[in-house]
Amino acid sequence: MVQNANRKGTDPLTPFSICLFRFVPDMSNCMRLAWFSPLPPARVEAAGLAVALIRQAVSSHVVDVFTSDEYWLPWARWTGAPTPDLPYVDARSTRRSIPREEASPRHAEATLAPSTWRGPRTPAAPAGHARLFRAWEFLFAEQHAAYDLKVYQMGNDRAHDFVWPYAFRWPGLVVLHQADLHDARARRLLHLARPADYRQEFAFNHPGINPRTPEYVIADVPDRPTGLWPMLRAIVRRARGVLVHNRRLLEDLREQFPESPLRLMTAGIAGDAHLVPPNEPTPFVVAAVGPRLVPRLPSLVRAFAAVVRHHPDARLLLLDDRDTAPGAGPAAAPPDVDARVGARIEARGYVPDAALAPHLAEASVAVAVRWPTWRETSTRWLHALAAGLPTIVADEANLVDLPLIEPIDWTLLHTREDARAVLDPPTWRDAVAVAVDVRREETMVRQALLRLARDTELRAVLGTNARCFWEAHHTESRMHADLMEALEWCAEQPEPALPLDFPPHLTADGTTDMRRTLEELGVVTDVLSG
Repeated sequence: MVQNANRKGTDPLTPFSICLFRFVPDMSNCMRLAWFSPLPPARVEAAGLAVALIRQAVSSHVVDVFTSDEYWLPWARWTGAPTPDLPYVDARSTRRSIPREEASPRHAEATLAPSTWRGPRTPAAPAGHARLFRAWEFLFAEQHAAYDLKVYQMGNDRAHDFVWPYAFRWPGLVVLHQADLHDARARRLLHLARPADYRQEFAFNHPGINPRTPEYVIADVPDRPTGLWPMLRAIVRRARGVLVHNRRLLEDLREQFPESPLRLMTAGIAGDAHLVPPNEPTPFVVAAVGPRLVPRLPSLVRAFAAVVRHHPDARLLLLDDRDTAPGAGPAAAPPDVDARVGARIEARGYVPDAALAPHLAEASVAVAVRWPTWRETSTRWLHALAAGLPTIVADEANLVDLPLIEPIDWTLLHTREDARAVLDPPTWRDAVAVAVDVRREETMVRQALLRLARDTELRAVLGTNARCFWEAHHTESRMHADLMEALEWCAEQPEPALPLDFPPHLTADGTTDMRRTLEELGVVTDVLSG
């Protein structure tokens, strides 16, 4: 029997089913959640994580998902056939109404019925379902029945542009996937021809910085060091709670914002679907995964060319990352690459996270070097770990707690400092991945690939450690547990006070122009009063 998940006195929205569970969820501490996030086929890792997080949230809460029209339309037009871009779905019933209680639908990962806000006539959703709406429909839903908590997934990508106005106007729980939001925010404001607003936000986020600094961005000066200006203060100060995926990042943010409520939520993926090959793949196969694969491609191809000289049957699989435009073809090898090397390179185009498993099953090694880093925990790298592959990553601040091995002297970069390490010092057999210095990226990647191509024992040890590390730290069940605790924690947090110097345009209600016009006409009205 499917039970109605909605509390008395609330008005639910039209159903978009993220998950159908075989059990009746526990709704004893049920909250109504408004969830803002990009969804597949958005080419950002947050979209895949959103599906996993929402699937868990609906087990105990009523969830309404709000996304941009760009990501709402693919679900609305979906014909019922799973595709690589929409891999989370099963066949949808042709009947657009909600399944009857006495005829529960068969178990599936998702049954979709995107719709629009219809006020009091909007039907209720069964337990274990979420409902999908276009973001602007939140205004009507919130006015009709306020949500207990808003959840915002934020990242440094265009896919998150629609989230910003709601996160500032209605404080909630911010899931901070990346610790640098400058590029996305600056691009959006300047695209809308709002340089004055960008200057105000920059000044609030980075007080004390030379006020002329934003002009480098406005003038589009090449090679500007935007990584120095993460523009986090406004979103963190305005949030009821902030979740991050890395302990080092959590410590840094607590030092910067000691009064803000911050918490750790691990990034996790499901490993059941990952095909760990029982035997060593032959020949030697390198899988290149993102994020930000395209900028690293020339140096990777040159490093791979050295491998081909010693292993002529080696192959390089390019699994394009989110930087590839949806309408563009797959990234190819640089034009100056040797024809013999180019013949060993296979560009497979963009592969969503959920479709990575069969591609990774072909590989012997995964290269996941990303730079510049936005200090995110890459789910594409986690997929490689779950597949039991030795991986090559960049040596960056977020990974300093991991035992990583460098490919020049093959010694550990980061070792334990506890008392046990004195009597039981770690060795290369404890390494989880190979880390390269981006200042010597090509040389170090080449050395790593050459050693891994011939040393099957090293590959086996790194692959085993990678799988164990994923099982210990980055499973989907661990992420789900963190999420449920975080929702309860954030619901108890008070709404933050608005800072006195907060940029006024971030909390504007959209009536400023109308008020100004009425004042010029000498009209006095209280219709626009809050």
